[in-house]
Order: sequence, then structure tokens, then C-alpha cells
Amino acid sequence: MKKGIRNGFTLVEILIVIAILGILSAISILTFRALYTNATLRAATQEVYLMLEDARSRTLASEDAFTYGVHIASSSVTRFRGSAYVAGDANNVVYVFEGGVTATGTIVASGSSIVFERLTGDAAGNGRIYLRDRDGTATNTIEVQASGLIEYE
Repeated sequence: MKKGIRNGFTLVEILIVIAILGILSAISILTFRALYTNATLRAATQEVYLMLEDARSRTLASEDAFTYGVHIASSSVTRFRGSAYVAGDANNVVYVFEGGVTATGTIVASGSSIVFERLTGDAAGNGRIYLRDRDGTATNTIEVQASGLIEYE
């Protein structure tokens, strides 16, 4: 008797391979989503920090003889020129948070903006800004002190 040559795969083998591929795909998607969420939160935090530093530096340098400030809304941050935030002003520089990042905190809740004083760099409208990811699982904090010093965790 001759034994037959086995060609191909059995249905069970194919189902096992499909199941393994499905599990690996699910793990990869979750990992990439977490990486994207962390990256967007980090980018938003850095952008808020840099806008604050830029506004303070421009004010201390008396650029164009103006003071500069930063207005923080729940979904964006805006650097503005002058002593008060005016929505839609041509000189505003706006950054919209991506990936569902939102801002809360004492500055955001009061609706006030942070304006830096010429010569001293002191901040009017100091407080804390909390940036949260879409899921609310991670939070970064930026603190603006009355002296104009800006720190973030």
C-alpha cells in the first residue's frame, strides 16, 4: 500500500492561523492607539508650554512695543498681541489640540488669559492648566506662576 501525499492544509490549521493573526492584530492596534494618544498629549503640552514661553519672551523683548499673552480654551491655545484676547485678530497664532486632547484648570475655568507684563515678565492670570488625553487616563500639568515662571510635569 502506498501512502498518499498530503497536499495543502486542513481546515483546523487554517482556523488556528487566522485566530493567531487576529490576536496579534488586536494587540498591535491597541498598542498603536496608546502610542498615538500619548504622542498627541505630549505634543499639546509642549505646544502650550512653547506658546507661553514665546509670549513671555516677546513681551520681555518689547517686540513691536506690545505685551503678549496666551488664551487657553478647552480645545485650543492662542498667542495674542496686546493686553486682552480678541478672537479672530489677524495677529493671533492658534494651535488646535489634536487627538481629543482637552484643557481644563484654573486658567481655563475662569476664561481668563495669561498676559505677561513688560520689563518684569510677571504673569497676570496665573494658575494651572491640565491637559488630558481623549480617554482621560493621562494628564499633564502646566503651572504659570505670578512671577511668570512656567513649569510643566
